[in-house]
Amino acid sequence: MIEKAKKYALYALGRKSLTSKELYDKLCAKGYEDTADEILYEFQKAGYLNDAEYARMYIIDGINLSCKGGIRLRRELS
Repeated sequence: MIEKAKKYALYALGRKSLTSKELYDKLCAKGYEDTADEILYEFQKAGYLNDAEYARMYIIDGINLSCKGGIRLRRELS
């Protein structure tokens, strides 16, 4: 069961960058709530999941691609 959940998590991360919370919610929605915490821990330890890097890239993309200001980006990340 855990291998199937890991494959789904890798699939989800391959399609789109996700925060830990977003990945946890996706795993729970698929019925993997019993192994979600373990998978998140393993992915964070392996470097597949990094919320700080996600926020950094979100800010860079928001400034360069969408011309968003600092206040708006801060509010969206909250």
